[in-house]
Amino acid sequence: MEKKNLAKNKVYYVIKDAIFRRKLAPGTQLIESVIAQNLHISRTPIRSAFNMLQNEGMVKLVENRGAFVVQPTSEEIFNVFSLRADLEIISIDYGIQKISSSDYDEMNETIKQEKKFYSDGDFLSYIECNKKFHMIYANKSKNKILIEFLEKIFHLTGVFLMLYDTWQSDMNPVSLKEHERLLVFLKNGENDALKRYLKMHVINTSEHLEKNMINYNPLQQIF
Repeated sequence: MEKKNLAKNKVYYVIKDAIFRRKLAPGTQLIESVIAQNLHISRTPIRSAFNMLQNEGMVKLVENRGAFVVQPTSEEIFNVFSLRADLEIISIDYGIQKISSSDYDEMNETIKQEKKFYSDGDFLSYIECNKKFHMIYANKSKNKILIEFLEKIFHLTGVFLMLYDTWQSDMNPVSLKEHERLLVFLKNGENDALKRYLKMHVINTSEHLEKNMINYNPLQQIF
């Protein structure tokens, strides 16, 4: 059993790393026989790894067809980011009065870290830092269900960013400046302006990703 778990985890991490580092394009079929041959393992742990990756939103299993790197439609991307914006706005309603000066300091420091990761070209750390910025104020809601939903949706938007974001594009400096503006609205207690700007900020990101989808074929064409 331990040997199978080790093999499963190896497949999981190899594929996940390949997706994150863009060695596998959206819609790429993951062929069991090739993976088994290259990693010198049986197919059983490979299928278990596929299930793990599907649960995390990175792989899609299609009956009688196989496993594919997830390839969301533009509509799916927009819907997920739009929902994220709505949930963040709800979290602000719950928690804005609980945000302290130390929280503002942490958000400001997070923006500095984002800039460093962007400058260093560390994409994965940049995405994680981006999530951290938004979750600082979301966590102040103290609503466990809301926070759990936001954690899940941030994981999904993170997958979309890894699939379609153009690293070192003009979008990233804009996104960083928007974080600085959001922080100003938070500090000044400008709730209505904050919510409008937050919605715009999140939707801008989804529209940016949609533009980068044109280089890939629809998943249906791969079948």
